[in-house]
Amino acid sequence: MTTNDVPGHDIVKVHCDVFGLIVRARNMLSNMGVSLRTVVGGEVHGYMRLLADSRNDARERLAAEAVSTGR
Repeated sequence: MTTNDVPGHDIVKVHCDVFGLIVRARNMLSNMGVSLRTVVGGEVHGYMRLLADSRNDARERLAAEAVSTGR
């Protein structure tokens, strides 16, 4: 779980911390496009997609790490 409380359940033991991390970078041309976008404002769709993909991959790594503890 990623919370301190689970509604309807009592937490009786904490086994260990697990985490899922991921770091990604965009290519230089994409970064230049983003720099221009920040001047005029608005949502940066390329970064939004990169962030969403990274979050999903980190969740998968978190789940795999939790399973690998064998508990």
